Amino acid sequence: SGVTFPATVGLYLEQQGTPAAPREPTAPEVADVPVSLIDQILSGSRAEIETGIGAAFARLSEQHQAQLADYWRKYPLWGETPQAVRANAAAALSAHREDFLWMFRRLADNTSRQVFAAVLRNWRFFEFEPLAKVIDRRYDDYFDLELLHCDDWEVVADVGAYVGDTFLSYVKNYGSGSYWRYYAYEITPDSFARLQAATSSYPRVICRRKGVGAASGNMALDSSGTDASANAVAASGGETVEVVALDVDLQEPITLLKIDIEGAEQSAITGCST
Repeated sequence: SGVTFPATVGLYLEQQGTPAAPREPTAPEVADVPVSLIDQILSGSRAEIETGIGAAFARLSEQHQAQLADYWRKYPLWGETPQAVRANAAAALSAHREDFLWMFRRLADNTSRQVFAAVLRNWRFFEFEPLAKVIDRRYDDYFDLELLHCDDWEVVADVGAYVGDTFLSYVKNYGSGSYWRYYAYEITPDSFARLQAATSSYPRVICRRKGVGAASGNMALDSSGTDASANAVAASGGETVEVVALDVDLQEPITLLKIDIEGAEQSAITGCST
């Protein structure tokens, strides 16, 4: 299948940042999202979807087009050019229409359904306003306190733990005693050292310098990259790190899984399907 999240969503969220001195962040307005809306977004043949995506991209300003093109060259999750992104997005929306509908019907809350619809609208129509409306600035990334409740029996797998920022956010939101075990995976040497330092004073945090994927193996790191957060992976050469499937690496059931590994999320999920 090979479906990954395209860079348009990440670029939009990065560009927004935090609003200047917000007085009282409020929850986004959440309207009911019927399945018919998702059906509408996914309608048409592959060729019709690709044509529509191209037309939507052409309607963007030249500056916005250039920003997206630069982003895709840096993070080619769906291709390095607008033409490749258009073709791959159309192929995914067309081939996986039933999968998207299946997923939508199983989302447990309307906020998640609204986010899901906003992402799909961005993929097909390059609409950014729906994404802006669903950003809830009351909570830290990953931890919506209205949806996610954690207690002292949580077994957390933090894949792409970076420098420990997600762990510290977890502790801030739920308390230092709100997990039974916290597994933090990070592959970049500098980030891993900072992760260990950030978590060293907390009990039952296990830092593992390993990649996470569908099966056991090894991966090569690109030491020439300057963006530490990108965790660049080389085709060959350079330092290698072990890659594990979570089903094999962890011997206890996971109750909370966070994955942020630059487009390799699908492989990681495949490796923890049981």
